[in-house]
Amino acid sequence: MRNTLQKERGAEAYWVPIQAIDLVELSDIMRGAIRLAPVDQLQAYVTTTFDVESCAPIGIFEFLLDRSAGRICMAFSYSIARSIDGKIVVKVCSTKPVWIPITDVDGAAEALHDICRDNHWRTTN
Repeated sequence: MRNTLQKERGAEAYWVPIQAIDLVELSDIMRGAIRLAPVDQLQAYVTTTFDVESCAPIGIFEFLLDRSAGRICMAFSYSIARSIDGKIVVKVCSTKPVWIPITDVDGAAEALHDICRDNHWRTTN
C-alpha cells in the first residue's frame, strides 16, 4: 500500500492502527515518529482504510514528516482498493495537503484524531 514515489525517495512511513486510538497515545506515536524520522525532509500524508461492508476502520493511517519545514500534512480523498487478504476496502488517501506544525505535537495529534473521526463518520453515514 506504500506509494512508489516514497520508495524512490527513500522515505520511511510510520504505520499506526487506528482502532480505539486515543489522543495521548497518538501524541506519543507522533513524537516517536518525529524523533526517529530517518531523513530531514519528507512529503507527508495520511492513509486510512475502511471495510466497505461494515465501514469499520480496519487498516492504518500513515503520516510522513517534512522536518525542515516543521510540519505534518494530512488530507483525504476516496478510492476503492483490495486488501492483501482479498477483502474489498475503501482506501482513503491524501490529495490536497493540509499542513500542521510538528512543534505542537498535541495540537497536531488532536487535528489528526478529528480528521480520522470525521472521515469515519462520513464513511459510515
